[in-house]
Amino acid sequence: MISKAEREKAQEEHRHNRIEYRQYLETCGFIKEQLKRAELKNCDEFCKMMEEHVASGILTAKIHWRDYCMKAVALNTSGSTTKDMFEDVAEELEKLVNYVSVPLMHYLICK
Repeated sequence: MISKAEREKAQEEHRHNRIEYRQYLETCGFIKEQLKRAELKNCDEFCKMMEEHVASGILTAKIHWRDYCMKAVALNTSGSTTKDMFEDVAEELEKLVNYVSVPLMHYLICK
């Protein structure tokens, strides 16, 4: 059985290694590419929604951004909210980091 101090040290090393590996992924552009894809998808969905709002008369040349946002949020009763989309992207990134970091952690521990 490992002691509390050893467990805490292992957890701290794990956190440090995850941070280090995430930084590595960012430098090689892996995470940035994933974020870029998610941003493009969200942008496309938002543009499509605005086109629908123009066609239905919700979005006009005279509407202010704040008013439009309030209407758009109120009308979005089905589908993803901006918070949902953000949480989905954050969850996917976390899965990605965990998927890649487990083999790295195994390598770092066993070397």
